[in-house]
Amino acid sequence: MWPDVVAKQLQTLKEAVPGASKIGVLLQQDSPGHAKLMTELGQAAPNLGVSLLPVLVGTDRDLSRLFDEMTAAAADAYFVLNEPRTDAMRGDIAALALRHRLPGAAQTRRYVDPAFADPGLLVSYGVNLSAIHRRLALFVDKILKGAKPADLPVEQPITFELVINLKTAKALGLTISPLFLARADEVIE
Repeated sequence: MWPDVVAKQLQTLKEAVPGASKIGVLLQQDSPGHAKLMTELGQAAPNLGVSLLPVLVGTDRDLSRLFDEMTAAAADAYFVLNEPRTDAMRGDIAALALRHRLPGAAQTRRYVDPAFADPGLLVSYGVNLSAIHRRLALFVDKILKGAKPADLPVEQPITFELVINLKTAKALGLTISPLFLARADEVIE
């Protein structure tokens, strides 16, 4: 599902930071899905008027150096591809981004919402994980009542959310357009 949505996620970052022309993409080199996602991003980038700078994330010890490199390469913003190892570093990523004055976007709200990552990235667009968990509970209930898992239908997420962190926008000195704010499912102030 991510390849179908990743172009929209890049577009969301571009709408949040219209002046961005070079976007760093934080990815795990050995993640099986990230190569496919980079292909999709590479196809979407020219239509959005941006170039991409792949940034290979290793460990949290590398993050400071990676942000130094993105700044030296004149990146205007960055986008985090979701992956458990990177997810564990989301607070450090957000703090370094503020220090380097780089607005960032992610695929899930966990990177934006201070309840999960303080200070939080600027914006996220992705599946609503709470909705997925509610659907999962229904499947578990059916299985516990005797349904065979192989007989249950496969579902794709249908609920997506745009989350904007105005606190981070203010810290970065960014003004978010009222039209973009009006589209948000949640605005963190």
